[in-house]
Amino acid sequence: MTAKQKAAGGGQGAEGGRRKSSAAANHQPPTSNRQPARLPSGKTAAELLNMYFLDARMHLLETAAMLDRLERARGFEEIKGDPRLGKLVEAARLLADGQSERAERFQRLFSVE
Repeated sequence: MTAKQKAAGGGQGAEGGRRKSSAAANHQPPTSNRQPARLPSGKTAAELLNMYFLDARMHLLETAAMLDRLERARGFEEIKGDPRLGKLVEAARLLADGQSERAERFQRLFSVE
């Protein structure tokens, strides 16, 4: 193992290279009893905002531009009731509603039932 690999944490550590079984490592209580997950992060909210702001802005701008193009296109009235368009509008409301668990609710909105 090179010094670079060791510095990156590539050593075996105190456990001598043994790993926990995948069943034990992946065990979680039933979802109905689980509290909302808080992912540990070494970054502050300000650092995360700095890190993600431009990408988020870009994706929101792309979505806004796509909706504008749809509204200007011939035949928009024919697709106005399309459930996919309704889901996009509902997703925009979901992002702005100030409630937590946005990503989970977003996934549920677009999941196939």
